[in-house]
Amino acid sequence: MEKYITESASGKWSVRFSKKIKNPRRLGAYDTLVLAIAARDKYLASVGEMALEQAEVNQSIKSKTIVGAQSVVFLADLHCPYQDDVAIDLACKILNRVQPDLVVFGGDVIDFYHISTFVSDPKRRDTTQDEIDIWKKVARKIMAATGKSRFIMIGGNHEARLYRHLCSNPGLFSLDALRLPSLLGLNELGIEYVDADLELFNQKLVLKHGRYYSSIAGSAVKKEVGTRAWQQSVIQGHEHKLGYYRVNGPLWSVGGWSVGCLCVLDCWYSTEPQYWEQGLAVIASQGDFFNVENIRFDGDKVIFRGECINGNI
Repeated sequence: MEKYITESASGKWSVRFSKKIKNPRRLGAYDTLVLAIAARDKYLASVGEMALEQAEVNQSIKSKTIVGAQSVVFLADLHCPYQDDVAIDLACKILNRVQPDLVVFGGDVIDFYHISTFVSDPKRRDTTQDEIDIWKKVARKIMAATGKSRFIMIGGNHEARLYRHLCSNPGLFSLDALRLPSLLGLNELGIEYVDADLELFNQKLVLKHGRYYSSIAGSAVKKEVGTRAWQQSVIQGHEHKLGYYRVNGPLWSVGGWSVGCLCVLDCWYSTEPQYWEQGLAVIASQGDFFNVENIRFDGDKVIFRGECINGNI
């Protein structure tokens, strides 16, 4: 039998892929094998069979589908205690204007400096408890900016520092008090923790922290979209810069957005602060159709929907 093609009991020829592939699972049923082969080959030529197989691998990544959110704000990379308070204020003012259904903290909300595998600066005075206290204060300010929103946090690579630290200290691993939701006070704050990618709008859009990094804005999210066989759009953080990528996928147009950070642009560990940008993403939807505004902050101000907003500390 031809690869990806099966004959149904009704005599039709179906083009279908692994169950790990979500969109499209099937290309359809055809009256003849020749038509089915032509449809399969046209699809594979547009996405590349290697990318399709890679997407099967990537679908093993945990994901959670969110329904009912028509407006979403995605912000990432606060890196408390290195958050930029002016950028936080700008984000709060945008949230106040949008009043979204859902606000997603896209990871790296805290730095976890002292449990990093990198060599620590002995002159640094902030403790891990200081970082947690600052994060809670910043989170409350952000949450107070909107009255009706649901809040979700996705873990980033800096939150993963805690997991690695506990793994290297197995005597502490079983303590519930040291789990990320407990340590960051997420239940107390009213923030849901999701250790997975978030899928929105009939799984057409994925929100995640990000696993690839590039000095060239948009390159990392381009790679992420490609590994999904150009079937899902992606918004991510991690790069600390704003970027955009779009391509006509096999079924619909897909895009990738890399949002800016909300930390200071001269963080101690930055090797390329001249490339970093601050900002966030605002997503609006109607059904499974959505539009993304990738908002860039310019120092202490931002232009948002025709209005110049100034930030304060």
